[in-house]
Amino acid sequence: MPMRSALLILLFGLVSIAAHAFEAPPNDKHCWLVLEQSNGNALPEFISVIGELPKKADRQKYSHLFIVKWGYEANPNGLPTEAALIKGRTLYTELDHVFGSNAVFALSRTGGGGRTMYYYATSTSKVGAALKRHFESSPPISISVSAIEQPEWSAVHEVLSRITEHPGKAPGLTGCSRGRQPASRLAAP
Repeated sequence: MPMRSALLILLFGLVSIAAHAFEAPPNDKHCWLVLEQSNGNALPEFISVIGELPKKADRQKYSHLFIVKWGYEANPNGLPTEAALIKGRTLYTELDHVFGSNAVFALSRTGGGGRTMYYYATSTSKVGAALKRHFESSPPISISVSAIEQPEWSAVHEVLSRITEHPGKAPGLTGCSRGRQPASRLAAP
């Protein structure tokens, strides 16, 4: 295999790992959808979500939803500044380490000066304790973490249902999935 091809394959692998942030539930492969939601004159919100719900057994194994919210310095369009992007990448890497194989990153919402990340975990006590230890030993950061029982993955289902129930019919939320396919119209919230 030529050296250039090997480097491209390695680079693709590293980008894929970083993009997914966490292991998917066992035996469940999924694509990611990246969507843009606009509500009139409000700033846009970008939503990244797994392309389909995992199998019921996997959803029940990862039944505890952790919602992690943090505010960032924003550009006029509500998206992070370059400095906030760098800080965010560091935070996401740290969260990858803290959650490890005990959680699945399934959804994020970015815009308006903040990002909300949704992780489905196997246990609130184990993951919650790891998060507490991490943030107690880190420099201060404005962040909010909450956890609820959600075995049906309702947060993900709500976003996905807006795609499948109303394709091509509702303005306001558009997205592109599975590479360079045409954008889809999605139902407004």
